[in-house]
Amino acid sequence: MEKIVVDASVFLSSALEGEVHSKISRKFFETIKNSGGKITIPVLTLFEVLHNFYRTNEDSKATQRLHEYFINLNLSGDLKILNLEASFLAYFFTYHQHFNLKTSDAIVVLTAHREKCPLISWDKQMLKQASKGVAIYTPEEYLELLA
Repeated sequence: MEKIVVDASVFLSSALEGEVHSKISRKFFETIKNSGGKITIPVLTLFEVLHNFYRTNEDSKATQRLHEYFINLNLSGDLKILNLEASFLAYFFTYHQHFNLKTSDAIVVLTAHREKCPLISWDKQMLKQASKGVAIYTPEEYLELLA
């Protein structure tokens, strides 16, 4: 199984019960875990998921459980969290103009670009822009590809 970059939208949809894509997002993560897939994210994605999850439900304990989920994924080797260091800034500066996205989305796209792996997202604008230089899929499309 190859490594993939997963956007905050997929993590959030799997964590938020009433979200329209929650079931397929959960199935996506279950399939990735069972197939030995490796998820890579920039640390910014972790901030986005935890902050937006809390803003949506205002439940500190549930947010703490979600944070622990990320810690356990990282400890098990199923998740690699990349720091945003000077070398990434140089990479960002070289390629950011190719993707007309807000900064946080550009960082996610450029993580996939730099890691030379597919990007999985529900964000339509991100998917459209990322297609200029990255293999892109929704979780549903990626599951079909694996089938």
